[in-house]
Amino acid sequence: MEDEVETATNVVHFSSGDFDRQERLERLEAAASAIFRVEPADKGSDIFADWTLWQAKDLVFSKIAFSPFRFERNPKFSGQDQPLLLMESYSSGTGHAEIEDRSASIGPNGLHLIDLTRRYRNTATMSVVYGALIPHDAVSYDPGLHPPYVSLSVDTPVGRSLISAFQAVLSRLPTAFGDDAATLASGLSAVIRDLILANNREADRSVFRGALALSVRAYIDANLHDPTLNVAKLYRTFGVSRATLYRMLEEFGGIDAYVRARR
Repeated sequence: MEDEVETATNVVHFSSGDFDRQERLERLEAAASAIFRVEPADKGSDIFADWTLWQAKDLVFSKIAFSPFRFERNPKFSGQDQPLLLMESYSSGTGHAEIEDRSASIGPNGLHLIDLTRRYRNTATMSVVYGALIPHDAVSYDPGLHPPYVSLSVDTPVGRSLISAFQAVLSRLPTAFGDDAATLASGLSAVIRDLILANNREADRSVFRGALALSVRAYIDANLHDPTLNVAKLYRTFGVSRATLYRMLEEFGGIDAYVRARR
């Protein structure tokens, strides 16, 4: 398959396509070169890569499926010194990473935030990964103050909130355009900035509510066809009260009004 770019919707598709192994590798190396140097994890192994990218404001979101590969990013490499964070969540597969002198296992049931101004290497198995490239400025990240690597488990409150917000954004991006996509990007940036990188408990409570509201809206949008979608189902699903749900969507006139408007 040839590369396909849909500039009107800020979507980029890439597939290694039906080529011989060497050409698939060359195409993948060229497509990934702005972010990573890549090579097969095993000599002679098959090579496969397929991804979709969505740009929303100054963030780039991705869904990538690939065969076992080694990825490396080093600020000393030409063109790889941009001040970016990589946020990723593995749907399947695992990665064994090195961030400067720290080792980390990356896999499902967690979310990982990596500063790409540090040397980063990752050897990954056959994997499906959701990610986002985030400029430092978008989340007020300071390499002198903040850690080069943060791992959040879905079993922690902060991890659940951020993963839920990230999944909510990814679920809405394929049909989000213009201002809506920018709002999603800004909302996720605020969650990362205030929930992970700040140490303000009041800000944490506020961002928890914002992350949950983003998740509720994404759930509604994804289930508009469900005739049983109502307030009772929502507060059972998210474990919050009717009053809390109403406050989340008060600007839209409440839950019922929001559902009617989206339908």
